[in-house]
Amino acid sequence: MKKTTYATLLLFLSLFSNLNAQQFPYPALVGYWEAWNQNVKLAQINPNYNVIEVSFATTKGSSMCNMEFTVPWFYSSSTAFKNDINTLHNQNRVVLLSIGGAADAVYLPDYLSKDTFITTMNKILDLYPFDGIDLDLETSSLAFSNITLANPSDSALINIIDATKQILQHYQSTHSKRCFLTMAPEILYVQGAINTSGNGNYLPIIDALRNDLDMLMVQLYNAGSARAADGSLVYPMTADFIVGLTEAVILGFDVNLSGGQSEHFDGLPARKVGVGLPSCSTAGGKYTDTTTVRAAVKYLLGVGPQTGSYTLYNPSATASLGGMMTWSINKDLSCTTTPPNSFSRNFAKLFGGVGIKENEFSEKISVYPNPSSDRVTLSFPTINQPVAVQIYNSIGAKVLEQTIVQQHTFDFSNFAEGLYIIKVGAESTRLIKE
Repeated sequence: MKKTTYATLLLFLSLFSNLNAQQFPYPALVGYWEAWNQNVKLAQINPNYNVIEVSFATTKGSSMCNMEFTVPWFYSSSTAFKNDINTLHNQNRVVLLSIGGAADAVYLPDYLSKDTFITTMNKILDLYPFDGIDLDLETSSLAFSNITLANPSDSALINIIDATKQILQHYQSTHSKRCFLTMAPEILYVQGAINTSGNGNYLPIIDALRNDLDMLMVQLYNAGSARAADGSLVYPMTADFIVGLTEAVILGFDVNLSGGQSEHFDGLPARKVGVGLPSCSTAGGKYTDTTTVRAAVKYLLGVGPQTGSYTLYNPSATASLGGMMTWSINKDLSCTTTPPNSFSRNFAKLFGGVGIKENEFSEKISVYPNPSSDRVTLSFPTINQPVAVQIYNSIGAKVLEQTIVQQHTFDFSNFAEGLYIIKVGAESTRLIKE
């Protein structure tokens, strides 16, 4: 009896450790993969994409709750599709299943529809080796009324929140690991509630699931002007648009939803927020060029100057930004208006990426590997004299200073995860600690 109890305890501790150890990639480059587009199979996706959203799980027929997933037609079998997912797993990449999209509304007004949604989604997640789900709810999926953050009363709103929680719980108990969760709402349903009543239908879902949420990636495109957290108007295709709307979901803002109650939406940790943009001018309206994107993200990360009229209220709050998201991986590869993979390369220059040894801040400094979890080699072969190396964390505190000549390997294993700035004399570069 004692032996059995001890063995059971060890198993429990092992599972508990596994559940807690599993973490969402940071920084994350999240890309939506068009399952109908054969220009790139899963295993061929650019290695800088460490989170892949398979698009989509859809509703069956006229149903708005009975979910299905069809293996892409260009795979010879479901086994071949699963093998590609496992190939990505072997590369420490995460593969999620996105639910909905603009063409497939999910709406759960009663118990039967909620139960059908839960049952059919669980079946899909038990059949395919996805690491979690993405809620891409749009238009009629969000046709709620009497909305509040604290006590939502709309049955469809309550049911989508509860259904998501049950799916996450089922996944964890069945697969002995966390079920990752991301969301990619449109601006209207999030920041659209700032200084405007009647919008913000996604906010109660985000608020109720914030502890389970791994990344919120508001679609900063296909929209006109919007309000930043301070109420000022920011305009699409500008750095102010990216900076102001991103800071809003990190700092939080006051809302007056359709329930008529004035409330405050508490911001999310920056690590749970990604900048969502189209990868190409043909991928979404109001496309923002890579130079503007780079300038805006550098300002958010605290490693670049203010690039427009919007001033960050709390620069230290945005410095640990979770990453970037794009629609879509396929269009990033096949874009004809910019060089192929421009979006993923831009991410790599900003955050570090596979095979990136030198980032854009200085060509004289090489940091590898970047990102890193333990040992990091810093070299600057063109500087042939002793020089002071200073390393700062994301809030500007100096965490290390040492004089070296040309090359040195640092042990970063005991440093906290996040962004670090390395200064070598007058030069500077960036390191991401995983």
